Amino acid sequence: MTDALTGAPIAADNVVILFVPHEDREPNPEVEMPEAVLLGQGPAWIARDGQIFPVTWTRPSESSILTLVDASGQPFPFKPGQTWIEVLTASSKHEASGSAVRFTFWREW
Repeated sequence: MTDALTGAPIAADNVVILFVPHEDREPNPEVEMPEAVLLGQGPAWIARDGQIFPVTWTRPSESSILTLVDASGQPFPFKPGQTWIEVLTASSKHEASGSAVRFTFWREW
């Protein structure tokens, strides 16, 4: 991807992929308005320094901040710099092949 204004490549030091439940905000067959439900916890991945790590996102209440933790429950360390966050539906898929992981958006509503 490139920045449309400058033509420079878009880059991030950290890329976060969250798998989050979605609800249909307005049940209307002509209008789709999914809403991400960022409460509770779910799977996530963080890519940084040429590697990708499975983590868990947690947010116990609406007044809580979103936290990303490793398998031992410790906050995952981000690399200082730019972070890109991608929110996928909870039913989206991921496939690992060697050191590569492919994410496929899947509509659940």
